[in-house]
Amino acid sequence: MNPNKIGKFIFKLRTENHLSQYQLADKIPISRQAVSKWERGQTIPDSSTLIRLSEIFDVTINELLNGERKETNTIKELERTTLSIVDEHNKKTRVVKILLNTFIVIIFVLITCFLGYYFINSYKTIKVYTINGDGKEFDILDGLLLVTKQKSYLKIGKIQNRNNHEIKSVRLYIIENGKETTIFEDKDIDKTIIDIYGYDENILIENQKKLITESYILILYDNQEIEILKLEYKQDFLNDNYLFSKKDYIKTSVIDKNEEENVKNEKAVQIIKERGEKVNNSYILTISEEDQIIYSEDLDEIIMKKNNEIIWYILLNNNYYHCSDESLSIKKCQEHINKDISKYVLE
Repeated sequence: MNPNKIGKFIFKLRTENHLSQYQLADKIPISRQAVSKWERGQTIPDSSTLIRLSEIFDVTINELLNGERKETNTIKELERTTLSIVDEHNKKTRVVKILLNTFIVIIFVLITCFLGYYFINSYKTIKVYTINGDGKEFDILDGLLLVTKQKSYLKIGKIQNRNNHEIKSVRLYIIENGKETTIFEDKDIDKTIIDIYGYDENILIENQKKLITESYILILYDNQEIEILKLEYKQDFLNDNYLFSKKDYIKTSVIDKNEEENVKNEKAVQIIKERGEKVNNSYILTISEEDQIIYSEDLDEIIMKKNNEIIWYILLNNNYYHCSDESLSIKKCQEHINKDISKYVLE
């Protein structure tokens, strides 16, 4: 590339078209001094200016850079060579795109297969049940059964002792085909977690349905007295959602403590004690023939019962709110309980 030759060629084209340096500069547009530097071979035009000069003088960019006009055959041959280079480049680009798209499709298929496999093997494989049982002398509260694909854990819960009996032993068993199968027997059931699966399994996997539908607690107390409670299991959580969000997790939880709620609950406890009937370490406030609100000193909790079934309860020591209606969110559960306390106790 010869700047002097390019400059002379630009000068020739300008004079052939009867243009002054000013007129050519205006057409581009650019300064006259720049045109003067080209023609003196001091600089050469940039790419955008070369395109504009080729339009003004009806020459090719190659001719401008070579500083002379080319014959038609030479130009056509050059164009064919250029086009073949472009075609080759486009061909390579298409091959690269095809390979890239194929790779993306393969990755997508692999990810889809993995997610499908994971979904099939994990969907509805985690279940959480709350466990309660009502009896004449005893109640079972806050029990929990966690069922997974590999292991399951069972926590019977707490025994609410209505008349302060001396508990000798507690036995959990299921009834299958008219026969009793003991799952667990001890005196303290609240601290024990049973691993249902494993090498030392206490209950076969196929008996899980019986555990949920036909399990009983036998309590031996005082002087060989016996009470049998049928356990009620309520499903609290199941991983059956395609997409997860915070509201999909277990609905009942610990609510952030605030002073206003604490004051309201303390006042409710005081009123229940004043108006309720004391039975051992519990105070029972009868609302109607069906409804009762109970405060238990042993567990430090307020319970709402309807037809002897627990509707909701609050564990005051850790501000834990629980509603039997599983459709209620944490916030809605708290609002529902506060509304009942305000209506039946505080008014």
